[in-house]
Amino acid sequence: EVVYAVPVKAGSSDWGWMATVGPLEKRVFTGRETLNQWAALLTVALDEADAADGVKKLERELRAILETSPDAIARYDEQLRYAYLNATAAGAIGRPLEQIVGRTDHELGRDAGVSGIWEAGLRQVLVTGTATEVEFSEGVANEARWYEARMVPQFDDNGAISGVLTSTRDIT
Repeated sequence: EVVYAVPVKAGSSDWGWMATVGPLEKRVFTGRETLNQWAALLTVALDEADAADGVKKLERELRAILETSPDAIARYDEQLRYAYLNATAAGAIGRPLEQIVGRTDHELGRDAGVSGIWEAGLRQVLVTGTATEVEFSEGVANEARWYEARMVPQFDDNGAISGVLTSTRDIT
């Protein structure tokens, strides 16, 4: 029997060793090149799996932050339709998520004065590609609440603006 072992590592990743065991044959080449290629492919596969696990962990952490934030967080598409809302944002609108996602604030019957300020801010971000802030109030007289919203562009993989991310907090 012969044992041939190669390290399974690349850069800072060190996954250990890969070994093959088999009978020694005089007519067969050592197979070292094939085994080295297998080790390289295994390293790539393990690195990819490790990276995917890291992304999943980060996604869970970010989702927990978004869903428990006291700020209303939303994502709008290029047509100013809701693509995402956290629980705080849905609570502020007063409707279930299923009735909000895919609709605009105008379609949801939001106050025209607030919608005008809000949509102007969203359009500015879509046109300029730069962040902006808006302040507005909702309610009447002594019961009005004041809000501050930060609006930032969201970019696709090609660098084009694909929507707007908003974070709104009560500053009353």
